[in-house]
Amino acid sequence: MTFRAVLLGFLGALLISALAYLNDSYIRGIFLVSNQLPVVVFGTLIVSMLTINPLLRRLCPRWGLNTSELAVVTALVLVGCSIPAAMVGELPKTAALPAQFNRTRPGWQKSQVLSYVPPSMLLADGQYDAEAVEGYMGGLGTPGKPIGVDQVPWKKWQPTLLVWMPLIFLTGLAAICLSLVVHRQWSSHERLRYPVADFASTLIDQEKGFAFGRVFRTKLFWIGMLGVLTIHIVNGINVWSDNRLLTIPLTFDFPAVVQKFPRLKDIPGATRFSTLILYPTVIAFSFFLASDVAFSLGISQVVQVALLFVLSQTGVTVASSLEKGGISAWINLGGALAMCVVLAYTGRRYYLQVLRAALTGRASDEMESSAIWACRILLLSMAGLVGILVSLGVAWPLAILGVMLTMLLFVVMARLNAESGVFFYKFIWFPGTALMGLLGPVVLGPTAFIVMGMMATVLLYSASEGLMPFMVNGLRLCDKAQVQPRKIVFPAVGTLAVGLAVALVVVLWSNYNYGAPLIKDFGKEVRGVFNEAEKTVTTLTISGDLQRAVESGPIERFSDIRPNDTLLWAGGTAFLVALGLYALRMRYTWWLLHPVLLLSVGVWTVEKLAQSFFIGWLIKRAIMKFGGGRTYRDVVPLMIGIVAGDLMGGLVFMVVGWVYYAMTGITPKVYNILR
Repeated sequence: MTFRAVLLGFLGALLISALAYLNDSYIRGIFLVSNQLPVVVFGTLIVSMLTINPLLRRLCPRWGLNTSELAVVTALVLVGCSIPAAMVGELPKTAALPAQFNRTRPGWQKSQVLSYVPPSMLLADGQYDAEAVEGYMGGLGTPGKPIGVDQVPWKKWQPTLLVWMPLIFLTGLAAICLSLVVHRQWSSHERLRYPVADFASTLIDQEKGFAFGRVFRTKLFWIGMLGVLTIHIVNGINVWSDNRLLTIPLTFDFPAVVQKFPRLKDIPGATRFSTLILYPTVIAFSFFLASDVAFSLGISQVVQVALLFVLSQTGVTVASSLEKGGISAWINLGGALAMCVVLAYTGRRYYLQVLRAALTGRASDEMESSAIWACRILLLSMAGLVGILVSLGVAWPLAILGVMLTMLLFVVMARLNAESGVFFYKFIWFPGTALMGLLGPVVLGPTAFIVMGMMATVLLYSASEGLMPFMVNGLRLCDKAQVQPRKIVFPAVGTLAVGLAVALVVVLWSNYNYGAPLIKDFGKEVRGVFNEAEKTVTTLTISGDLQRAVESGPIERFSDIRPNDTLLWAGGTAFLVALGLYALRMRYTWWLLHPVLLLSVGVWTVEKLAQSFFIGWLIKRAIMKFGGGRTYRDVVPLMIGIVAGDLMGGLVFMVVGWVYYAMTGITPKVYNILR
């Protein structure tokens, strides 16, 4: 690890923090990040390992980056990937739109829903400010005359930013520290697969005396990469061309499926049976997963549709949403809780040792000091988050539960990525939604629900680009490159802090220069939180419980617990089934069902990938059965090449989109690959 590695990683992270929002919201080309396998990072890494680094090493051996330096650069850049969308990108609309929506919604006005929001969380204290809100919606700049950064109404944003930015930074800091706490347990004790990190590790592996790494010197790698890249080049040209001459299909439609079974149209995820989409990267990643994980992900769509169809036939409502919950959300919640219970149980000795050392200062020689200090900072960060929520009017027990559920979501997503290689995953419930279902509206109250809903909108709505999965992969990558975790911590925290500042300036400037990015269903996540809050206020008013929900003390309010019946039986059943699946897979090596099956229910991103996971599982099973372990090892470079081909295809058309936009100013056509 060297200064230049830290500097390069830091600058790369800042570049992504500055450009990703502009690219995704205004240029509207291929997203720079969008998931846990960002094309802009890993595609650029492949190009660097094939051209820039070998050239530098040939000119002067000291000029090229070694494996440990490349690991540090990649880890820091990954930290920057989470900042634009998953931390700052949703903030302006969350703070500015409630006042705008309130003007046209009589229901909000009648229930006075904005009166339950702490004014400091909203732009201009929740009042409709023409300059601040209309400037955000319509923009202040004109073509060819962009506004200056000083023309952003910073004074009107200042009270709001003083609340939100500490909250966002402490959440990011907690995610980094939580990654350090679980790192040794997951990486060394449980020996998880880490498909994303191991793929990157293979790319940066270098040998003395060779210009290219080992994987780049194998024929199968080039067959896989050039084969998939050729498919994307042909199909991408077909998308960009007005004369559609040739295409190599990766999508196959079977409309007869839905026509044959019309009742499936009402079942979430069922319509995907009429379309088969091949994702080469997912097929290749399945090759590196444990068989039960790949098989469970592969059949998850079938299990989901079958389960929801049976429930719908018994009269159960199968619709679900982030703000209201629903059968899929409660099943997912039960699976998530079970996963965290099992993770805590299997790592209980290690985690208790870390916690004890963090609180008492007495640590054994085998323990890493970085994990101990990370645990201390994690506890302080969580305490800071609880303090902010309490200052915003949330009762302290609810604030503690909300912060713990947020950390639970981070752990679940990071674990799914490290264990199963699911690089595109989105939650289908928010902490406030879960607490509303578990405790009821009287206990939670409208203020706590809105505050947690707004927090989740900013920090969890774009969870597919969340920080913790990036961080655990970065730590694994550094570990394999012989870089100690403690050496990456301070650069990562510094990158987070500066990246947040850069992204905030870029996001607000671009909003006030161009106007808010008015895409389809703009602001639906914010609108959903307040719509549900309006229903809660109305329900409490009719039942006569509104005053108690608003005025009850922190402990007194828990006497009115009214859990959602559907959550109890659906979430409770999922919790017990998940525990049973964990027990069976630990006892029987041949067992093929993994609890990830329950965490996939209702998750549309997994629905898209399920068929490719199943195909990958079939390929791996066939190779192991007919070729054995030796053939499996021989095929590994081919699979790595397939992933590389996907990434290179995305990078090519990302650059094409930038060039096209720079020359014409017109939004480029989009050929999506990993989205």
